[in-house]
Amino acid sequence: MLLLEIAEWAAENGLPDYRKHALYGVQTAIGREADYRHVCNEIVLNRLPYTTGQVQDWILNHMRLEFDVGYREPRLPVLHMIDDMATEKPELVARLEKAMGPQRSAESWSQWQQWLDDIGRLRHVQARRIALQTLGQPPHDTDPGTIAPAAAKLEAWLETPELHEATVAVLAGMLWLGTACAGAA
Repeated sequence: MLLLEIAEWAAENGLPDYRKHALYGVQTAIGREADYRHVCNEIVLNRLPYTTGQVQDWILNHMRLEFDVGYREPRLPVLHMIDDMATEKPELVARLEKAMGPQRSAESWSQWQQWLDDIGRLRHVQARRIALQTLGQPPHDTDPGTIAPAAAKLEAWLETPELHEATVAVLAGMLWLGTACAGAA
């Protein structure tokens, strides 16, 4: 996005108003692209390692705000960026983790399963830990009979010390007592 490059140039050259207006332009362009918002977000996110200072801060804040309003599309691209930055720019991992913040749960069991499968494809333990911490619980209407394969997949991650706590939290969120127990409480 040319406007991001302009914002970076303006920041480097001491032109804060120019930088601010360029970033407003990026925000406006993304806001107007309802059908391609996820593509715009990926473009902005992929510029992150090449930015500095206030422009980098703006990108991270933009991603956090996307999650705050319940926009689910940036989840996987941010996890992939975290996975890449674990090797290339480790100092960005904690900032990306903070940008993800607490996630809204998946809209369906199949989406939740896909998110779980995506975790298995991440290379770095840091990225997997963050993915597990932001996975959320399966939808409340999930059939308890379908949970066993997902629990088995999670069980393998219990052996990795860095993933143990996050995995236990996901497993605990998968517990379901059923409607028969509702009257006993």
